[in-house]
Amino acid sequence: MLTMPILSAALATISILHGAHLQGPTPFNPKLGPSGAPAISVTDFQDITPNDRCYEALQSLSERYGIVGPLKDKKFHPEMAMTWAEGYLTTYRLLNTAAKFFRDPDSGPGKAFYDGLKRRNNKPVKDLKALEKSLKGSEYGYMVVGLADFYKCYLGPNPMAIKINAAMTRAEAVDFYLKVFAPKAITFPWDSNSKAEMSKVISRGEFAILANDCMNDFVAGIS
Repeated sequence: MLTMPILSAALATISILHGAHLQGPTPFNPKLGPSGAPAISVTDFQDITPNDRCYEALQSLSERYGIVGPLKDKKFHPEMAMTWAEGYLTTYRLLNTAAKFFRDPDSGPGKAFYDGLKRRNNKPVKDLKALEKSLKGSEYGYMVVGLADFYKCYLGPNPMAIKINAAMTRAEAVDFYLKVFAPKAITFPWDSNSKAEMSKVISRGEFAILANDCMNDFVAGIS
């Protein structure tokens, strides 16, 4: 793995919001089973083992944040390419979860986060109706519009030309999450930041690690 100096999000235990208070190891997961355990578990992914590089990230995204679950075949497919649609879906869920950490979005950490999100969005969508029309027929369209409308979220270098089912490159994924979460540090789940490596398609496993690092960095910053 490659750690960039501007970006090393720790995977250490962090305080997680539960109810109205920041508490210790209690997972924040909106869907709990009858026993009180998370309804989604990393063990639900039939193709993921503790030896997989993305295991800890998936454990956190599923059990701590409750935003990732298996596909219809009960697998995760970590080596498959990550599409923009999946990237938007994951980000939409992460931001919805992040919003629960703020008692007041109009003051304090909440206002700072949303102000920063808007400030980093240097390609705002001015015509939401046109965006919605361009995404007509996509099951993810409403989430993309929600990211642009409610969160004023960065959608990429050319939001009106979104190819929602296209694969994301590593460079696009990093640019996307730097603009959304602005992490203090981030650990790339690949070995080089050369142009050749960054132009490669990002896998679902790599994206999970990136997303979890950014979310952990965000939570640590407001805890």
